Amino acid sequence: MMLQSLTRKQYRVAVLVLMVCSSSSLIVRPTAADLRSDVERQVRMPRSRTPQEVKATMEEWGNDAVPILLELLADPEFRQRGATIARFLGASGDESAVKPLMDEIEKLMSEDIITHEELKLMSWAAYALGRLGTKEALDYLAKLAGAQYWEARSGPKKIATKDEFLSISMPGSWRRVPISALGRSSNPEAIALLERLEKELEIPALVKDAVGARKNVERRLRGEDPDRPVTGPMAPVPLGDTGAYRSAR
Repeated sequence: MMLQSLTRKQYRVAVLVLMVCSSSSLIVRPTAADLRSDVERQVRMPRSRTPQEVKATMEEWGNDAVPILLELLADPEFRQRGATIARFLGASGDESAVKPLMDEIEKLMSEDIITHEELKLMSWAAYALGRLGTKEALDYLAKLAGAQYWEARSGPKKIATKDEFLSISMPGSWRRVPISALGRSSNPEAIALLERLEKELEIPALVKDAVGARKNVERRLRGEDPDRPVTGPMAPVPLGDTGAYRSAR
């Protein structure tokens, strides 16, 4: 239909549609350099973010940001921001992040002494694996929680601080982290893994954590508060301003 044959109202609507279509074609998409610059800026930013903020930022970036985040995860310059990077990767939903996150945990598990920031990275990498929820990630978290994994290793024994070394209980207290991470999954396979842990775990507190984590997964699958932060005995408790974690008591 030609514009000349339209009524005045139809003409105005047609012009408005043409204007919207024309303007949308002029939207400038961020270049790869712009995206990398923004990712680095956000990662360097020393502030707390809610899960909703992390998710919204990842949605704004899109999965093009995942390779950049993985590069930063391996970059010594960004080592102190590893926990923040892990949080973004967990919110990405991109399965390519699973192996690098597992590798980071394994690397830190082989150290005798780690920093507060590295302890945070270990924990948030585990939580990210729970969010990503692939079979490989969930199986790995279940292995981390089990006693058999720790028979061949003791994990880091101390946290290096500015002025001293703080002793930490590994594996006892940190085994609560992968259990909590399983509770952050939306994959039904996490339920079977947690039920198995409920039967196999030898420490009553860990069994209690596994029960709570399983209930969290079941709530998510029912659509109840899927982004609700983990609370109770499974939650990591910050130690002062350092951001290090100890088990809740």
